[in-house]
Amino acid sequence: TTQLNVAESIQIPRYLNLQGCSLQDITFPDCCIGGKSELFPTLSRLNISDNCIRSWQHVAELDKQPALRELRLMRNPLDEGKKQDYIREMIIVNVGGIIKLNGSHLGPNERKNCEISYLWKYYPEWLAVDRESEGSQQLLKPFMKSHPRFEVLLQKHGPLYNNEKNTAPSKINEKLIGRFL
Repeated sequence: TTQLNVAESIQIPRYLNLQGCSLQDITFPDCCIGGKSELFPTLSRLNISDNCIRSWQHVAELDKQPALRELRLMRNPLDEGKKQDYIREMIIVNVGGIIKLNGSHLGPNERKNCEISYLWKYYPEWLAVDRESEGSQQLLKPFMKSHPRFEVLLQKHGPLYNNEKNTAPSKINEKLIGRFL
């Protein structure tokens, strides 16, 4: 008798087109925030345009795909009432591995500029959580759920203020100042 192992015969996709299939939620439950999923380990291109994705948390789940480099994500409820620059920035920030978004390559400074802008936008909220108090991890959980890459970006670009008291510019401020000179 011959046995067929279905798992061995299924090809793991490198490209997945889920355009227009009413997709609402994206979750990879096999890993936690900051981890990489073992589901679709070779998936490098994904099209999830024309779906029903409403939450940036679901977009951030795509960061768990270790090989994902190209993403198409247009015409979802995330877009409603938002400027295209904001949407592009949020996708770039939430999915750290992509190099091509909606058919266009990310410029050499585009990722860095988006990440720094994002840090400025959400740093006061992150700073408001007293991380030295008892139970601070519980207080930080909702923030990290909404902004799973925030601490990674903070480590990458450095703190916004030298002493976190809003007094002196740090290297991230210098980067922004240099960008506009």
